[in-house]
Amino acid sequence: MNKNDPDLPDILRALRPPAPSDEGREDALRRALQALHEPAPAPTGSNAVSWLLMGSLSTAACLLIFFFWLGMFRPQSASPISSHVLAEVEQLFPNQVTAVILDRGNMRLVLADTPAEEAPDQRIRVTFTKGNRSLDVLTYSGREVCVSLDGRQVCFTPLQSGEGDVFVETQNALFRGSDKTTIDGFEVTMQSLNGKS
Repeated sequence: MNKNDPDLPDILRALRPPAPSDEGREDALRRALQALHEPAPAPTGSNAVSWLLMGSLSTAACLLIFFFWLGMFRPQSASPISSHVLAEVEQLFPNQVTAVILDRGNMRLVLADTPAEEAPDQRIRVTFTKGNRSLDVLTYSGREVCVSLDGRQVCFTPLQSGEGDVFVETQNALFRGSDKTTIDGFEVTMQSLNGKS
């Protein structure tokens, strides 16, 4: 028999594939569920360890790359860098960023549970300084942010007027950006990242 044999198609149709193993069925089901974006059942047997290890390593590598990439843009003092960091994070999480907090070389991203209907347009940088410690908060007008200052939780809402003046509202007071402001021993500076004030 060769490939030009006229009976070859009928012979091939008559052949049946071998019955799949239970492990093969589980693997096919898992891949089908993943393709449909549904949670896959937990792997069983020796495959469970390899799937768990592979998933953990992949997740860790992605997070490491993400935070390394964000860390390269850590702002020092210039507002264009701060604005750039916020713009890059906005691209990753459209209309969902509440704040980017930079403290002692660490970056913390604060996201809203659901994206806002409109993109925020008044970017603000609030810096808390005490001695050698500097904590930067990149956020938006009207968004409440909570930070830890020497172990004490402080919540504030930065605000920007139509004229570009920047304010910080806390539970007890309203501070204007042009005034010397101190909260819990930290000097507070506020800056619009929109090119105003």
